[in-house]
Amino acid sequence: MVSFDGWPLTGTSPAGGRNRTLSIDGWLAKTLRRSRQPRAGQDGNWASTGRVEGKTITIKGTTVYASATDAAIERRQMLALGGRGLTELMIEDAALTLTAQVELDAVDARVVRDTMVEFTITVHAPDPVLYGPPVTASTGLADIAGTGRVWPRVWPRDWGVPAGVTPGSIAVPNAGTTAYWPTGRIDGPIINPVVTLNETGDWIRINRTVDAGQWLDIDFGSRRVMLNGTVPLTYAVTFSGQWLAVPVGGASISIAADDADPAALLTISAFEGAYE
Repeated sequence: MVSFDGWPLTGTSPAGGRNRTLSIDGWLAKTLRRSRQPRAGQDGNWASTGRVEGKTITIKGTTVYASATDAAIERRQMLALGGRGLTELMIEDAALTLTAQVELDAVDARVVRDTMVEFTITVHAPDPVLYGPPVTASTGLADIAGTGRVWPRVWPRDWGVPAGVTPGSIAVPNAGTTAYWPTGRIDGPIINPVVTLNETGDWIRINRTVDAGQWLDIDFGSRRVMLNGTVPLTYAVTFSGQWLAVPVGGASISIAADDADPAALLTISAFEGAYE
């Protein structure tokens, strides 16, 4: 199954045409960008740290229609796919359904017979990572204080967090082959929230009071925090580590704060896996 910008490139087209994808080039490919410096007075080069380039992907196929009119109409509609920004390319094989956000470079839809259109779509994925199905989960701030030791003695004693339990925590999966960055949202009221990836110790703190009805959008990959989706809060953010990159195998993300209402909520939007 292949679709671009919501348009099926395999199976049945919106007008009832029979789609057939003939080839997909560049989808499962990786190119490394390197800057190797020559060894002065020696053979060879110094080793370099490679960076993965974006992917250029070319999809070729045909669509056979019931009439020449359907072919002519859908040919024009295919030329409108993709727009001028990022859009989704989805490819499903026997094992996985993966997506990438891509830019359209070229689309060609040629009539080779009255009722057959031959198409070629070329796109570029600036982010070379391919993502599995999305997952979303939310948590509030758990009450972790406990009662500790009280007098006179009462049983059982409550020491707060049980062993092995992370309060206010969300399990974030990654069944893939490379780390990825999720996105998050914090709904107030909350004062100076701190979001932590428990397995690595990475954290970010937003030194800001978020009132009831306000929220913070966090793009961990772009290292961007926005109040109510419009006001950047770069000046109010401190952090440690890699901004909560989810490692292979998955992890958990928790929230704490100087103070918060029970209505305060952390929502994480992640993926079942990320593949390089």
